[in-house]
Amino acid sequence: ELEKVISDANTVQTLKLDKLQADLIHDVVSSGLYEAFGPMPLLGYVYAKETEVTNLRLLLVGKDNAINEDILRERVRQVYGS
Repeated sequence: ELEKVISDANTVQTLKLDKLQADLIHDVVSSGLYEAFGPMPLLGYVYAKETEVTNLRLLLVGKDNAINEDILRERVRQVYGS
């Protein structure tokens, strides 16, 4: 996965790195989706709220600046529970 983030000129593509980080966190938090007790349900709830705020902010700023819809779809993070 990390090979996708580093380009040929040994530079790091920060947008792809941020998305990779969010996807990895989503995988960890999603593993505790059906746990009834412990810290994972609370962690999942907090993560879901932060993701929703991030996605809403991304969409509002993108629409305000007339960014192409395909670019916005690439940058939207996965929603917890899906």
